[in-house]
Amino acid sequence: MSLTWEEPTLEEDSLLCYRVYRATASIDGNPDDHIDDRIAELEASGGGPPAYTDTDVINGTQYFYRVTAETGETGEGTVSCGGAEAEESSFSNEATATPGPVSLTIEAPELTGGRTSSAFDAKMPIDVVVNGANVPPDEAVQLRYRQGGETSFTAVPMNQEGGEFVASIPDTAVTAKGVEFVVTTRNNQGDEVRTPADGIASIRVETDALSVTQPGGMNP
Repeated sequence: MSLTWEEPTLEEDSLLCYRVYRATASIDGNPDDHIDDRIAELEASGGGPPAYTDTDVINGTQYFYRVTAETGETGEGTVSCGGAEAEESSFSNEATATPGPVSLTIEAPELTGGRTSSAFDAKMPIDVVVNGANVPPDEAVQLRYRQGGETSFTAVPMNQEGGEFVASIPDTAVTAKGVEFVVTTRNNQGDEVRTPADGIASIRVETDALSVTQPGGMNP
């Protein structure tokens, strides 16, 4: 859950930090009444729009957020966030959000019933593209692939491009045995999320017929 807000305009005092408050009911009154709802204290870096990402949330639960700013006169001595000389502002406007479940959807290669309807050429890399919804920003999305008939997977991280995650199955793994793959990540509770949700995606591979020498030097 990502929050952004505008930096306040100050005439004399210096901006020291921000405090973020979160609750499962509307946050009213004064900040002193909601100390238990305070979830973060952020330094005011001034390097861009202030922002905070809340990863400790449960899907389907509605959350309410407010932000305050701490200021202080820094001309005389050192004033720190939370110090006796600092002053906390009143609450910002309230924001509310309900996180949805983490989901992964395979966009490419195109699958029907968990299998590709058309064959891919052997010894050519295959791009895998997955649409990810509500994936936590600190969680990796992994492509796990193997040749048909093998028992173990090779895992590679997928690169995020907007709302999509992209990785390639290398040409060395694309053989006449076919390729199997699954894509995984985790939600905020640490539970694995995968696609396909059940089973393994299968890619059909075609290759030119090869002349194979049988034992004893005889051709088939």
